[in-house]
Amino acid sequence: MPPPVPPVRLTRRTSRFAELATAVEERLASVGVSVDPAGVDESLRGRIRGVGEQLGVSDRTALGNAPDDVADSIAHELLIAACARAAQLGLDATAPSAPPVRHLRVVR
Repeated sequence: MPPPVPPVRLTRRTSRFAELATAVEERLASVGVSVDPAGVDESLRGRIRGVGEQLGVSDRTALGNAPDDVADSIAHELLIAACARAAQLGLDATAPSAPPVRHLRVVR
């Protein structure tokens, strides 16, 4: 039996990944926040990996089916993290309210 094939690491060389990562950076830049591109890539990879695991599909398949608004969601998460970090450092920072996320719902 051959050894299992390791998963392919998603990078910006994949056009859809690059498109989403760039969209995250642009959304953050529009509110004056600069984030390390490696952090954007890791956040995006984590989201795609999680969706793939939940659906039982490969990372590539999950990436190919990722909705466009995933960039908004990740940008908002990174913005909140940047504001939290600024607060830890004693800087004045506020985060805007979360944009609506159509593919999620609140369950109580």
